[in-house]
Amino acid sequence: MEILIVKNLSLLFSIGLFFCTAITVNAEVYKTTNGDGTVSYSDSPSQNSTRVNVLTSPAGGLNKQSSKATSPVGSAHDGEVNLPSANDVKPATSPSPARTTGSNQSKTASTSGSGSSGAVGSASTQGSGGSSSSSGSTAKAATTTAATTTTGNTTTGNTTTGNTTTGNTTTGNTSNQQTSLLKILTALSILKKDMTTENEAMPAASDQYAWAYKPTMVMGANPTASGIPKWYPGKRFAVWDRVLGWITVYREKGAPAPVNTRIAFKDLSLYYFSKAQKKWILLESLPNIEEDHRGEANTEGTNIRVPYDVRLEKDGFKSYKFPAGSWFHTYGYMHRFDINDFGGLYYRFDFKLVLDNPAGPNTLNTDKLVVQAGADYYPVEYPKESLGASYNPGVGTGRFLRAGPQWRTATFTLMTPDYKIDENPPNVDNFYE
Repeated sequence: MEILIVKNLSLLFSIGLFFCTAITVNAEVYKTTNGDGTVSYSDSPSQNSTRVNVLTSPAGGLNKQSSKATSPVGSAHDGEVNLPSANDVKPATSPSPARTTGSNQSKTASTSGSGSSGAVGSASTQGSGGSSSSSGSTAKAATTTAATTTTGNTTTGNTTTGNTTTGNTTTGNTSNQQTSLLKILTALSILKKDMTTENEAMPAASDQYAWAYKPTMVMGANPTASGIPKWYPGKRFAVWDRVLGWITVYREKGAPAPVNTRIAFKDLSLYYFSKAQKKWILLESLPNIEEDHRGEANTEGTNIRVPYDVRLEKDGFKSYKFPAGSWFHTYGYMHRFDINDFGGLYYRFDFKLVLDNPAGPNTLNTDKLVVQAGADYYPVEYPKESLGASYNPGVGTGRFLRAGPQWRTATFTLMTPDYKIDENPPNVDNFYE
């Protein structure tokens, strides 16, 4: 019987000074391995499914994405690009990400906060037309007994002196917790798929690059000179301890130019994994790319710069329109991390198509654009010293996903060999499938 470790579902009840008891969530979850090698989860068994036991676990860390491209992959934004300036460098911080609400589209739910803490805060589930959430600081498993005896009374998950405490325990039941668990497992399955499965579609005019076919690693989890591929024409600085997340958007190969759509983004978040703290540290949380000039559109194949348009939509997110026959690239900010503490990267954002002219034809389901997440390292010498090339070697690229009228979440994830994603899942709060 397979054992799946999910650290973020550990329910820790404090008893006295620094004494904690881990609670096992006794929920039925069934795993099915699909024909394409991907994994799906359900709360009911099927012919090819197997029962999964979900247990609590101490801290661990993410799957190493060790596959290197066998041919030069280049950067997903090769050509004359807007390299960040000195003003882009920001220190690492770890506030709770500001996640915008967006539409009533169904999405997954997970732990609150930055996604880096080991214990569950408030678990919420959102569906079509509304949401429901549990309250308190720990989630209650109805089938598990974790009570401790105090003077005169038995408490529910906490020790008191003479009374029963109910304020720190939710009133949810096993089925609600099981639903949240399934959403988390589904999101983690998608994260893995985004780094291992072929692109949903190929980007136009990019057949010569490995990233046009599947996710790739360039420097990967090695932010030093030894991680730079031989084909890179730029300088080989010793330490690359700054990171920046980015987005690229292409017309789908073989598809006509979009007729009446724009690409929209929201909720861009960048994390690194701290080996010392055994958790994900939030570096960046942006509801939007702040500056409208922070991006570029380039002609397909020739990478000649062309203008693009930015529009603030009524719901608060920004959308972008770039000319037919071009591709679009935008990016966040550079952030420093401790290279000796570095255990991985996680970049995510939400995207969808919106109408360019609401009075025009509805081409949300017929215009074909593909979207990709990725990241770049930068050396400590930059920008005082040039990279020696017009582009960055790159950390790597995620999977190209098709854009449509509903929000989706694009991700790029990697970790060093000592850690596993199942034991230390990153933040999958408000994750769109």
